[in-house]
Amino acid sequence: MPIMHILDEDGRLLKNNRAGAIVWATMLHPSGVKQRDATIAAGEQELLLLREEPIPPDIAKPVFNAGSAGIEKASHTPIDHGFIAGEVLIRVLQLAKHAPEQATIRRARFLVERGRGAACNTTGRLVPGGTSTVEAAWSKFKPVSHLWAAFIPHFVENDGSKFAVNDEFLPDMLSLARWIADLACQHHPPHMGNKSRPILDESQIWAIPDSPDIPDAQYEPPALSEEELGWLSEYARE
Repeated sequence: MPIMHILDEDGRLLKNNRAGAIVWATMLHPSGVKQRDATIAAGEQELLLLREEPIPPDIAKPVFNAGSAGIEKASHTPIDHGFIAGEVLIRVLQLAKHAPEQATIRRARFLVERGRGAACNTTGRLVPGGTSTVEAAWSKFKPVSHLWAAFIPHFVENDGSKFAVNDEFLPDMLSLARWIADLACQHHPPHMGNKSRPILDESQIWAIPDSPDIPDAQYEPPALSEEELGWLSEYARE
């Protein structure tokens, strides 16, 4: 399994938001090595500039090659798709807890589609989340879906104003992500028989290393609302 290198030689989380920059870059580009390295380097460069320290060539070069504007632009779609993948995983665990006979990826994706459609109707804004978009997002960002699922509560608590993964909340986020991943790696969708596979494969997701800085956590998926139960009934009729 791929492992995020976010610990120092003593097994503690890298400070000065360095660990957060690596986690964020991994969430944005789980399979794109060059884009991930450029995003990490951009985060490192920003910290050095804030401290008015010289920027080493190994950090300046990937940022220069990709361009700051290019790095930012390359994050737009991954952010949208990462959120969707996180929402799908949360929905699976929600169904596993409160409606186990319906706890499948297809139903989870359906709930995400309907939830995003309802949000668009309510606010009048575009909320990406059609069937093909949700399927593509889950397929590409599944290896980091546990990280996005753990990031979403932090994002909501801050009224959508914080995209950075910083030292302040990183330990709790990683703790929650690991708990969510453990649940997902143990959950087998119903009615699949011998073909059943867990929602997440621990050999394929980005692993969170053990560290005394990362506490233990538990996650209690929220109950389904009446509206969401109605969507599930609608799915069964299709």
